[in-house]
Amino acid sequence: MEGKVIIVTGETGILGNSFINGIVVAGRAVGIFGRNEKVANERTDAINIKGGKAVTLIADAMDSNQSINALEKLIKDLGKIDGIVNLAGGIQSQGILQFSDGNFQMNMQGMKEVVDLNLRGTLSATQVFGKAISQKTHKGRIVNISSMN
Repeated sequence: MEGKVIIVTGETGILGNSFINGIVVAGRAVGIFGRNEKVANERTDAINIKGGKAVTLIADAMDSNQSINALEKLIKDLGKIDGIVNLAGGIQSQGILQFSDGNFQMNMQGMKEVVDLNLRGTLSATQVFGKAISQKTHKGRIVNISSMN
């Protein structure tokens, strides 16, 4: 797998740093895809300073056009894409049943927003990056990560 290029969505979140560092230690280049430009740049710089290969890709996984732009930048900077790790997601307090609310007081709009982020964000990014992987190599990997929440 050495020399492969892997994109990690939602990388600027809590789990992302461990994933990208593990990918780089395994000899792969990484596309750091997320909405937090400051964190993404810090992580990209840290990898590149140590001799790894990383590129910052600022985008929202729920926006296909932003994902397409990120893919174009990844290909321009690292030459290809071989895999994707979908970490983009999260939870919001309004999207979960609060203990104090009782069993029948779910905030349905809050739940919709959480489901959209966790499901649609993964599917949207997979359609863009997965298609590019399949067209180029016919051998790629897509890994989806979800939290218990």
